[in-house]
Amino acid sequence: MALPEGLPLWAYGYAAAFALVHGAVLYYLYRSTASTPSDDAADTESEATTVVCEHCGTENDLEYRFCRNCVQELSGPSGSDAGDGKPASPGIL
Repeated sequence: MALPEGLPLWAYGYAAAFALVHGAVLYYLYRSTASTPSDDAADTESEATTVVCEHCGTENDLEYRFCRNCVQELSGPSGSDAGDGKPASPGIL
């Protein structure tokens, strides 16, 4: 295959390096988002330590009384205990 005239040789090297770097980045992103059996086990573990806000769907730690995203009071393990007037965890709220 003949190279087009007038295009410097370094431009081909730059294009090849550009393609290789982008290919490596895409491969890394694909590998980091691919689901593995060990990741699924970790997801079920994290669900046991979080409560999902009914208003916005944000996952919050069990000890949170209010949602960290929409600041609505959470119902669930910490929300049901909140009726005694004591905060579920020490803090500002």
